[in-house]
Amino acid sequence: VILANGGSVWFEKALLGNFSEAKQDILDLGDDDDPDAVCALIKHLYGNTYHEQNVPFDHGEYYDNHLTTYTIGDKYDSASLRQQALTKLLRNIECELIQPNNEIPDLVIHFIQKIRGPSAIVFGDKAIQTGVCHLVSKYVYDLWNNKTFAALLIKGDMLDEKALKIYPEFHDPGMCKQAIDECNAHMAYMLAQEGSLDRIRQKIGENRQSRAKKNVYQNFSPFRGVWKVLQH
Repeated sequence: VILANGGSVWFEKALLGNFSEAKQDILDLGDDDDPDAVCALIKHLYGNTYHEQNVPFDHGEYYDNHLTTYTIGDKYDSASLRQQALTKLLRNIECELIQPNNEIPDLVIHFIQKIRGPSAIVFGDKAIQTGVCHLVSKYVYDLWNNKTFAALLIKGDMLDEKALKIYPEFHDPGMCKQAIDECNAHMAYMLAQEGSLDRIRQKIGENRQSRAKKNVYQNFSPFRGVWKVLQH
């Protein structure tokens, strides 16, 4: 049976190309990859798609397990597995982002940081960075009202400035850097003056009610709400 039926470029080349692996009865993948993720890949290539697989993930490792499967799809160049793992991943992250009273789990915040932070994982396929950045843009107010997200953003540890360049309005890297630098500077000043994040969150709440003042960064989505607060 030919495993690579168009679902993985890597397997197609390994099994059908002029490589030593193609002449072997057993294709050794080594032991570097997560066994469950490799199993999900094999099932996916044989027709049991990732959408159909009932993978018993522990909730505490839920996002990391989907990420591991996405990474396997990235490594073995299976576009369909990558897309299906990413769809599940983003859907479940969004379910957490719409929680009432801004009760977004720290697990989700740190996962966003892992994908879009200064020390983010590097992928060959960039769809996961784009997808996560879109969620940050969509739920920016809810995220900013989360203490963990706000604290990491203030320290410059939450988002890489590259996250802003995904959108057309961020075509000027200098402006992106200026916006980030001013955000960090203003927030640090406010922390020093107010002594806690609670006052910042209160001011953001007030701003969401009035939104009367304009500022030079009003077109800098996904943080236009933050820029408005900084001008108060």
